[in-house]
Formats: sequence, C-alpha cells, structure tokens
Amino acid sequence: MEQKALFWDFDGTLTYCHHVWSSSLMRVLWEYEEAESVTLEQIRPLTHHGYPWEEPDEQAHRFRTSEGFWGYMEEKFAAAFRQLGLSPQRAREAAGKVRPHILNPHHYFLYPDTLSTLQACRSLGYQNHLLSNNYPELPALMQALGMEGLFDTVTVSALDGCSKPWPKIFATARQKAGNPAFCVMIGDNPVADIEGGRRAGMKTILVHRDVPCGADAVCAALGEIPPLLSSFF
Repeated sequence: MEQKALFWDFDGTLTYCHHVWSSSLMRVLWEYEEAESVTLEQIRPLTHHGYPWEEPDEQAHRFRTSEGFWGYMEEKFAAAFRQLGLSPQRAREAAGKVRPHILNPHHYFLYPDTLSTLQACRSLGYQNHLLSNNYPELPALMQALGMEGLFDTVTVSALDGCSKPWPKIFATARQKAGNPAFCVMIGDNPVADIEGGRRAGMKTILVHRDVPCGADAVCAALGEIPPLLSSFF
C-alpha cells in the first residue's frame, strides 16, 4: 500500500497565539520605565520581518543550534528596543530576556479541532508530519501542548538548516517521511505553505483564511480536512 502523507504547518495552522513575538517584547518592556508608554501597535511593525526562516536555504544553516538561532534573534530584538527608546546597553540587556516569553507554552493555544483532526487523519491511514519555520525548541513546545505521539516526523527550519518555501526543506521532510508517493501540505501561509508545497509537487490545503493563492482546497476549520482527503488520492 502506497504511503499517504500530510505535512502540517504549526503556527496559525495547528495553534494560534496572540502575536507572541511582539507581545513578548512588550512584556520585557514593562520592566523599563523609559518605555512605559510604548504600545503593542508600535512594536508589531518591528517584528513583521527579520526571522531566520526568511533567509534563503543556503544561509539558513547558520541557525541550526539554539544559540545560533537566538543569537541572531537577539540582535533583531536589540535593534527593535533601541527604536522603542532604550539605550544601546539596556536594549542588549532586554533582548536577552525575550526568549523565555516566546517559549512559554501558556502563550500558545490549540484550535478546538486540532487534536481530533490529527487523530482522525491517522485513523484514516494518513501519516502526520510537522513541517514548520520555527525555533529549535519547537518539539519540546509540542510536547507541552499535548501533541506528543501524533506525528511520524518533525521538520523544523532551525534544526534542519533550511526553511519554507525553499525547495530543500520540502525535500528533507519528504525524505524523513520515507518519500511517500502522495503528499499534502496544510498551512495558513499562501507563500511558505501553499506556493512552497505546490512547487514541491504536493497537493495543498489553505486553512483559517481565504485568499487567492492556488491552493487545491480551502478550509475554514481543521475538522473539514479529513472528509475531503479522499478526493485528493
């Protein structure tokens, strides 16, 4: 029997958070009087870009360790804090305090149908594989959120040295999965997930949003996915 594999994005697909990157910077800023008037709306534009997974795959290998990843990010955090009014010294100090907030599992929430959908897909004979642009500690966060045992493999950009939508990470994920004959990429990002998955020869499902992107299917909720999979294969 030929393998049928589902590749799932993480943030915005299986989980949601309340602007975890910018809100983490906000929590750190609460410690500094000179930034007490800063609002989340001022911070958010500073966290829209600049992540390691935006680097082309030939450069992303620099972030394959936790220290490499967070060293890169703390430079970005320090630059943001300077723009928000902290002195260079205090900005560097504040940058080193952001990571624990981002990694706090209490800041992440599963969609109501996340676990039931993953379990339903497995019961139908599909493999579940995670494929995420994310930090090195993601597997530990997944365990803390109760997702342990629901995935056959996990591919994370910071651990595998490449990122979506670059072709290399899709090839890596497929190889880990045993090179299944039939693959579906499921995610909320029209570029990283849908365009990247399509270029990798996968069927694609866009979730939690409806924008023109050429996805093979669009689902408002994860629970809609299991019934439509039979039409893909």
